[in-house]
Amino acid sequence: MKKTLLFAAAFGLAAATIACDSGDQKADLRWNNRSAQTVQDVEWVAESGTDQTWEGTYADQASTEYKGVNELTGTGECIDSLGTPSQIVLDGGEMAASLVEDEANDLTINTLQAKKK
Repeated sequence: MKKTLLFAAAFGLAAATIACDSGDQKADLRWNNRSAQTVQDVEWVAESGTDQTWEGTYADQASTEYKGVNELTGTGECIDSLGTPSQIVLDGGEMAASLVEDEANDLTINTLQAKKK
């Protein structure tokens, strides 16, 4: 009986540890470029720093692939077609966005604004 209870307790602890793993992705994110220029190395940036990066070059009307992110609130950054680090301006002129947890989220790159030094 003691062995059964001990085994059940150990199994319950292991299951709880796996369920609470902080490495799980909270949402998926894809960027749709509608900025009329090519962008490069798009990043999802939270208060804690860069959460996810989409390396490569994305022409106007192109989209990145979906990638998992951990932070649900953040901003977008990239390199513009002139090689300038830029802040992404989303639809509606917003810089920051909140993603829906456990869903595939799409954000549109509307325009770019050079990052302040």
